[in-house]
Amino acid sequence: MSKELTPREARFVEEYARTRNATHSARVAGWPVTSAGTTGFRLLRKPAVVAALAAQGVAVVHGANPPGQIPKKRVFVKRGLTLLQQRFVEAYLICANATEAARRARLPGRKPEFAGAKMMRRPGVAEAIAAEREASAQRTRITADRVRQELARLAFSDIGDIADWDESGMTLRARDDIAPDDRAAIAELKLKQGRDGMRATIRLHSKQAALDALAKHMGLYGRGVKPALSADATPKRSGNDIVRERLLKIAGRKE
Repeated sequence: MSKELTPREARFVEEYARTRNATHSARVAGWPVTSAGTTGFRLLRKPAVVAALAAQGVAVVHGANPPGQIPKKRVFVKRGLTLLQQRFVEAYLICANATEAARRARLPGRKPEFAGAKMMRRPGVAEAIAAEREASAQRTRITADRVRQELARLAFSDIGDIADWDESGMTLRARDDIAPDDRAAIAELKLKQGRDGMRATIRLHSKQAALDALAKHMGLYGRGVKPALSADATPKRSGNDIVRERLLKIAGRKE
């Protein structure tokens, strides 16, 4: 691909080769929603972009609906949403920030933080965002259980399951000897040849941050704290109960 392309232009080329939709490709590449149409039109006339597309076997055909175009599915648009509300929803799904979405959608008002908050309170807008997020979760298979599982892998990691050490130094365990759950907790791993052999530097993801997120989710503190169980109670133990028990042990508390 041409060296004249910027990273965003390269992303535009990649997406346009797949969809033949200039406006959508410009949005995916990171240009603002309000200017994506103009930007896409301009990019398709840039020699470096045209050459990069030609290298992928894509001929630029100007027009409303070029051959092979994949129309974008607006699963979040429902009856009753105005064009301005639709623009806000599109922008919010990209940046996940109401104030920034208000700026991108050019909502009226001097203070975008107020305009964005007001728009988020509209039932139709909130429902549209929720519907698209649900559809995105189904496409990417991201669920609450999966998020909790990943947090638990970080929260309950133990450096002793990854490396051994003594007065002579530290030794990294063999890759196949480290369980997948423990490997997931590694944030950084550097290997460097030293005077006495290979040296390893290991940094794990923050246990404190993961424990804090899990504790809030499990209701260990803050609003919605669950009452302690009586000694005679024998409830069915779920995965959440097990995670909760381990968190309480770490905190030095007993249910």
